Amino acid sequence: MASAAKREKEKLSESDDLIAPISTTPFEYICPITRMIMDEPVKTNDNHIYEKRAIIRWYLESPHKTSPLINSIHLSNPSKLPIDTSLQKKLKNILKTVRFSVL
Repeated sequence: MASAAKREKEKLSESDDLIAPISTTPFEYICPITRMIMDEPVKTNDNHIYEKRAIIRWYLESPHKTSPLINSIHLSNPSKLPIDTSLQKKLKNILKTVRFSVL
């Protein structure tokens, strides 16, 4: 029994290691919808950056097609927005650093 509790504690400790680097990530790299580091960042006409899949889902499910952060701004269709490749490169570098620091 004691060994099962010890294994469970080790699992929790490992998951904390995975979460910690993300908590120190600059907020502008985190999608305000998913609250995760973005993979395909896009800038919408509300001048905010979102994960592309998340903002498309938001747009399709929103009856008023408004910004999730500024409710009074109507969004243009985000499915046609290009990925911000310079930000995407920065994000990939952060993820590489996080992976190496966890390993």
